[in-house]
Amino acid sequence: MSDGTFLNEEFYLRLRSGETELTNQEKISSHITGSLSITGLKVDYGCEKNCVKNIITELRKWEELGCQSSYTECGTSMYNAYGIGENVCHIDNEVIKQKTELIIGQDVSALFDLLDIETE
Repeated sequence: MSDGTFLNEEFYLRLRSGETELTNQEKISSHITGSLSITGLKVDYGCEKNCVKNIITELRKWEELGCQSSYTECGTSMYNAYGIGENVCHIDNEVIKQKTELIIGQDVSALFDLLDIETE
């Protein structure tokens, strides 16, 4: 990371306590955001391997249902089905937040705010 440390649980705890911060380059990295999100779910919400798996399962279900209800030819039109054309089956941050809260049963706004993940 830009502060000379590693992207791990210790970094997350330092970020959360305000001892370090993310650079603009780090903020836009989906790999860093994803890693810190999963770490935050574990540390702050007790959401570990099976919990994360359940969140991903819920997101896949949402995506599949969105495609089926929005396209009659979803399976043959992958360009549009995955939101590249019309964002019909695109999983955005708001959906991720909703499904995460559904699975863990808690508000995750603090985590999204910490990582500057916009949901609107």
